[in-house]
Amino acid sequence: MNILYIDAVGPFGGASRSLYELVRGCEGSGLHPLFLATKGTSTDWYDQLSADVVVSRGLPRFDNTKHSYYRRLRWVLVFREVLKVPSMILGVSIAIKKFYGRVDIVHCNEITDLAAAIVAKIVFRVPLVCHVRSVQASNLTPKRSRLLRWIVERYCDHLIYIDENVRSSFFVNMPTTTIHNSSPSRLAAGDVFLKWSEGVNSRELNVVFFGNLQGAKGLVDLLEAFKILKERGETDIKLSIFGGNTYKSSRLRFWALKKVGFSTDALFDLNEFIKTKELSDIVFYKGYEHDPAKVFKQAHLVAFLSHYDAPGRPIFEAGFFGVPSITSISDAKPDTFIPGVTGVHIPPGFPVFIADELLRLKANRGALAEMGAKAYLLACTNHDLEKNCAALYSVYKKLVHTLVDRVSV
Repeated sequence: MNILYIDAVGPFGGASRSLYELVRGCEGSGLHPLFLATKGTSTDWYDQLSADVVVSRGLPRFDNTKHSYYRRLRWVLVFREVLKVPSMILGVSIAIKKFYGRVDIVHCNEITDLAAAIVAKIVFRVPLVCHVRSVQASNLTPKRSRLLRWIVERYCDHLIYIDENVRSSFFVNMPTTTIHNSSPSRLAAGDVFLKWSEGVNSRELNVVFFGNLQGAKGLVDLLEAFKILKERGETDIKLSIFGGNTYKSSRLRFWALKKVGFSTDALFDLNEFIKTKELSDIVFYKGYEHDPAKVFKQAHLVAFLSHYDAPGRPIFEAGFFGVPSITSISDAKPDTFIPGVTGVHIPPGFPVFIADELLRLKANRGALAEMGAKAYLLACTNHDLEKNCAALYSVYKKLVHTLVDRVSV
């Protein structure tokens, strides 16, 4: 089966990494990936999976997610996406030239990227699978959500949710499946036990932030918490930050976006904060790292204080190494995160609560170790790569068989 994957994001982040791991995990199953993707670091990774990658200067993304749905000044961003339509048409045209007659299914990597995926579905006359990776703003934008639901039910043949938090935010009357994100990198159960046997008596508490440097990921709250810890004289709790800037823009574009509050130089702001608040002895910027093993093997806790109000990859990636989480998910579903069992919950915007919780966990290593063990079990149960690849293959197989049956009638 030849699957045309549509990814409009560009930077290699959580959504593109999840697609990369899933497609790589399907190698040897008879699936051949084709890609139409926005130019960025993601395409460097897709090149490792396939020689058939069409790179576009831009594919439109229309956002109705809970965190960043259009309101007030954000409506300006719709104009930016409309300006990408010509490059989308060019990208799809190149894909037609390269892939026509070879595509069995179009797979949209995120519901925000549907514009290019729908065009591809119509052109190639094949089923469309769409991933929903973000919590949707259904209750906040009822009219827009009804329109989006109509579009999805009209053009998509199968919807894939990444977890129950996402599923509960967007109901549709069509075939759906929950396939959790996965990772091939993990410790053996015995190594997790050994890690915590040695770590219980450790003087230091090693906290990790793993992901792109974005304010929405809760990094500012986390840094403020470590400033509070430093002011209290606590220097045995350390923070290691692994990540990089999301976008590399032209000076003019970056200046314009920064002026209206849509972009920042997060790495510059991070280094300035560490310097001005004199945190260099407890906060360390480690640069970008793609290998979770190098991030989590020595970690005791992962901080995922995202304002997206949804569990992200770092939670289960850390779980595979017996590392619990401190998160800001308001209504976590038990398939991804269980407050007080696989980690702790802190409401967003309260750095002092984060600082207090870190001090409590440092003093209670037994509870930290128990949560780490349960995080490991939850990750192995729901985020197993082989099981989730099989589930994806099953979705594809049913759609192809349905299409063949229609053609033969």
